[in-house]
Amino acid sequence: MLGALVSTSPDRHILERYVMILLGCFASCFTLLLGYEFIQLLEDLIQRGQPVSLAIHYLFCRVPWIVSQVLPMSCLVACLLTFGVMSKFNELTAAKASGTSVYRLAIPVLLVTFSVSAFGYVNYDYLVPYTNQRAQQLKDTNH
Repeated sequence: MLGALVSTSPDRHILERYVMILLGCFASCFTLLLGYEFIQLLEDLIQRGQPVSLAIHYLFCRVPWIVSQVLPMSCLVACLLTFGVMSKFNELTAAKASGTSVYRLAIPVLLVTFSVSAFGYVNYDYLVPYTNQRAQQLKDTNH
């Protein structure tokens, strides 16, 4: 379905640029939040003398929550960066001059963002409650 809607060359160009920027934004935000969680956990591990494997398991359980926190911000920043870069290099002006609507240019970005939002909804409603409960159990084991 996505291939039928995104069939023209400008659509593919926008889609490729948006997906690459989205992956970069997601990776950098995810890494920052994961690092923050690890630093917060490291203090507790040192004080209690617990093994590092417990921290790795705890962080693994926190991944769905981190994803749910990072996805919306990554989509927004990627959208702004995609159209900002296109505007900087006058690609939007060229597209509008050729008769392409700005709304038409937004279709690939909207399709990917809606798909990511559906994944985020499923993640937040089905995975996050279970994994947060498991992470809290791990944190409270030797408290």
